[in-house]
Amino acid sequence: MISWVYIMHNVLPVIVATAGHVDHGKTALVEVLTGCNTDRLPQEKERGLSIDIGFAPCYIGDNNNIGIVDLPGHEDYIKNMTAGAVSANILLLVIAANESVMPQTREHLEIVSQLTSAKVILVITKIDLVEKEYLEVVKDDAVKLLNEYGLSAEQIHYTSVKSMEGLTALREGIALLANSNIGNSDIRDFRVFIERTFHSKGHGTVVTGIPVSGRISIGNTLRINGHLVRVRAVESYGRKVESAGCGGCLAINLDYSEAGAYKGIIRGDVLCHESYSYSSDYIVKLNNISNDFCFKRVTKCRLHVGTRSCNVSVKLYGGNSLEAGQELYANLKLESPTILVAGDRFLLRVSKPFGNVGGGVVLSMDGGGRIYGKDDFRGEFFGLAFAALASNDFTLSELLAGSKYVVNRSDLEKIGHIHSEELQEEISRLVNAKELLMICKDSWMIAAKSEVLAKHFEKDLLRYHFDNKYRLGMETDLIARVLNIPLDSVYRALNILSKHIQINIKDNIVASQNFEPELKGNALAMYRVITQSIDAEPSLWLALGEVKEQCRVTDKEAQDVVRILVSQGLLVVIGGKYLLPFVELSRLKVLLNSAFENFEILGIPVWRKISGLSRNHAVAALEYFDSLNLTIRVEAGRKKNDNIKDDE
Repeated sequence: MISWVYIMHNVLPVIVATAGHVDHGKTALVEVLTGCNTDRLPQEKERGLSIDIGFAPCYIGDNNNIGIVDLPGHEDYIKNMTAGAVSANILLLVIAANESVMPQTREHLEIVSQLTSAKVILVITKIDLVEKEYLEVVKDDAVKLLNEYGLSAEQIHYTSVKSMEGLTALREGIALLANSNIGNSDIRDFRVFIERTFHSKGHGTVVTGIPVSGRISIGNTLRINGHLVRVRAVESYGRKVESAGCGGCLAINLDYSEAGAYKGIIRGDVLCHESYSYSSDYIVKLNNISNDFCFKRVTKCRLHVGTRSCNVSVKLYGGNSLEAGQELYANLKLESPTILVAGDRFLLRVSKPFGNVGGGVVLSMDGGGRIYGKDDFRGEFFGLAFAALASNDFTLSELLAGSKYVVNRSDLEKIGHIHSEELQEEISRLVNAKELLMICKDSWMIAAKSEVLAKHFEKDLLRYHFDNKYRLGMETDLIARVLNIPLDSVYRALNILSKHIQINIKDNIVASQNFEPELKGNALAMYRVITQSIDAEPSLWLALGEVKEQCRVTDKEAQDVVRILVSQGLLVVIGGKYLLPFVELSRLKVLLNSAFENFEILGIPVWRKISGLSRNHAVAALEYFDSLNLTIRVEAGRKKNDNIKDDE
């Protein structure tokens, strides 16, 4: 049987779980340690067997307040047994000296090892029933069992509730480990899996459960099943409190702001802050914990997480099967949406053959899209996300395992589930650690994904060149859409990507380094007409409309040809209708500067005489210089802009 002991002290709240085979003395041990019996249902007391989760306030020592959450250990009630495992910080593995390791001992340890990273205290009970020489054999069997699941005992105690032997040492050992700051310090917004819901006369709807993160206070607004609710009152182990957080068993009185919202609340629903989002698809790290079961590429299972139990489809990533003892990344698709986040641990069971087959941890709630394919790099991201969980970096895990490459403040608020006033601190932490690279205000590129994003962009750019061989390259507004980033972040983003790929950036156009635009048909004819004319007469003014008509090109084709010629430095466009060789433009600039040495105001007749241009060309040239801020238009003509240097 399994129970949960909650210790409030001056470091962090700690929950202690006790696991053991039926009749190995778990309930008796807890009752002697705390003075409480957690069996609350009549049928539990009648049968001597825990059926559902039980809560009771108890005391250990002078000042430590303890809450017992008694979970059943019988095979028929396994969904109740797994319900509170995510909250455990310390595991008391209880083994009777007269029976040693039994089947349920193994099963309980198998479940708890998947659902929590609790520190283990080995407690050998009923030592009064065996000779002392036999205790060493029992201890060796227990240690061997722990090792099978990658666990080790922090402490080993030998006890008897009849003779009271070893109980003082056990109590001191629990207190010592509890004070080592191993409690739940999850700073994310409030979230709790509902364990029970009932109607209290004069108060209304009450839900109970052990929060997995955050804190709430009376008056807070929360969400459940898509509806907003207000916290009317909070109790922790029977005591009314103004606020409470993770690590304790709470009863929460809800006041609904929407009519009918209370209907349909069941065990396994999630009461949480508004920042959380529902999802049916999750990225996970999956372990095959069976002896002979094999996961296929897609396998139907029963999922247990928190107090929730539902059908789920498991799709493997990077493999067609997962044999016993192996681990792999996978996608979980639930039969109905819920709220799981990075770090949530789960158990998978099947009915044929009956038993536990898998366990693991959620890496990201962003599990949509393709997970099975040739994108090997995603496996690398999943590995980095799993490593981030080792240091409880939940935000980074979500960023790495999720599908986004660039995130904004709103994304981070949804991913991090952190109060808005603390969000900037989280962002600064990730930026300072160079996990996020700023590309503009309130937008960041995920550093670990920058190389892959660069490779994707390179493929998109090459595909664009293939489809648009006559264009110089991709324009920045299109790049913003391709990368799904703000327009004002394009240049910073390209600067990051250019560290991984070779690209040319010029005049709002981006091209692969070795790309040369290719023209065909009438567009090529237009290009040749213009270049040959310039070569033959470098001072020639070409009328764009006449060239278009001569070469029979569309407006788009003409625009592309002109852009190529401008980018090559061969000509400039004057007044939108004249094509002027760059050599001629340079000559006119020299003449303009010389003219202002003799004239304060330059009129069109004088300018025509100096430049040798026709009236239309002379006017167009001066208007072009106006656009460059070289000249300023006045009533009598133009005057020089003294704020512009001659070489500009």
